[in-house]
Amino acid sequence: MRQKRQAILLLLTAGLLSGCFGPKPEEELYTIFEGAVKKEQSLPEKATQLEKLEKHTYELYDKILQDGKEDSAAAGQSIQQALKDVQERETLLGEEQKLLEAARQEMKAAAGKEKQLKDDSLKKQAAKVEALYTSRYDAFQKMRSSYIQLLGAERQLYTMLQEKQVSLKAISDQVKAVNELNKQVADERTAFNEHTKNYNREKVAFYRTAGLKIKE
Repeated sequence: MRQKRQAILLLLTAGLLSGCFGPKPEEELYTIFEGAVKKEQSLPEKATQLEKLEKHTYELYDKILQDGKEDSAAAGQSIQQALKDVQERETLLGEEQKLLEAARQEMKAAAGKEKQLKDDSLKKQAAKVEALYTSRYDAFQKMRSSYIQLLGAERQLYTMLQEKQVSLKAISDQVKAVNELNKQVADERTAFNEHTKNYNREKVAFYRTAGLKIKE
């Protein structure tokens, strides 16, 4: 009986110690925030690949216009390559979306940990970080939606350039639509990058306020 009582006391002590020495909510938030960063680790590389393909596609467009005046066969080859570029860009955009979605799933655990914070200033800062992350995610979705429209407009343009019976006005209108969407995507990409800067800044501010040691 005595041994049984001692075993119970040991279990209770172990439970109390694990409660005292377990990770703090701010430390768990750090793990969540940095876990989301790891999920997006290859995002900059994908973005660079996407920008390179964009540049190549528009170089091809200039070549198509030039070759169309002199060599229709060469123009046709460039059009096919441009369509291939559009497909590759669509694939990369999908890969970016998967990374952002994985990071978002990681961040969902943050709300519960934020409520466990005892310091009101830390709670406010954690809530700010979460809100900025959501704004950043929404900004990406907005850009992605516009980018999908842009890819569709480009496909339509290159398809039209292969047809002999298409009027110059129709092509001119389509070029205008592509240009407008290009500007829209560029503006929304800038907004996403700004949201990323804000999120990273406030995340570091949270770490500092919580007294967490981080690598700058």
